[in-house]
Amino acid sequence: MSKRKERKISEDELLEMLPRDELRKAIKFYKEFHWGIPMDKMIAVDKPEVPNSMVMIGYLRGMLYQTTKKDDGKDTFYFHSFSPDKKDKFPFPILACDSSARQLFIVGGRYHIEGRGIVN
Repeated sequence: MSKRKERKISEDELLEMLPRDELRKAIKFYKEFHWGIPMDKMIAVDKPEVPNSMVMIGYLRGMLYQTTKKDDGKDTFYFHSFSPDKKDKFPFPILACDSSARQLFIVGGRYHIEGRGIVN
């Protein structure tokens, strides 16, 4: 199981961990996704190990998440409903977990993330 350990890190530490271009893209997308709010802190989290086999929990029909965007000015809940894609063998993303049932994964689906949110 990958434990979530958060700690504030400096930009110098982060630059040692990530390639500069990857970090720049992440900072730019953070600002775009949060509608202009600049990143105020950086945290390091352990990267989960992707198992060779997973347990299918079910189809992910929607996702509720909480974040602050510039126009909201406060934490707001956003809900995204996934639309079925008849081209795929599985019409929705699959919610799965590792065999120890300690780490969730979203597998498949035709969606991407833009500044406005999750897009089918």
